[in-house]
Amino acid sequence: MIPPAELGELEAFRSLLSGEEQAKIGGALCTSFEATPGSALFNRALGLGLAEPATEAALDGIDDFFSRRSLAYGIPLTPDASELPGWLEALTSGTRA
Repeated sequence: MIPPAELGELEAFRSLLSGEEQAKIGGALCTSFEATPGSALFNRALGLGLAEPATEAALDGIDDFFSRRSLAYGIPLTPDASELPGWLEALTSGTRA
């Protein structure tokens, strides 16, 4: 179950960026705003690891979504997805198998 505060943020960004491309990947809502390619505020994957367990495959899908658009992005971390920091570090450092 997604905590109410997290759900509120998801719905706010879904509405704010409703005219822009969005995708649901691995339980995360990926929002993009190509006018701000370096903004992790608008280009982000919200809710990863909340509605369903985070997976490395979902992380790969999220990275592909933003990479195909040449967008920098952010993934807000929550305590419910404790495996994410290590996976993200490996992804950004290029050390993932």
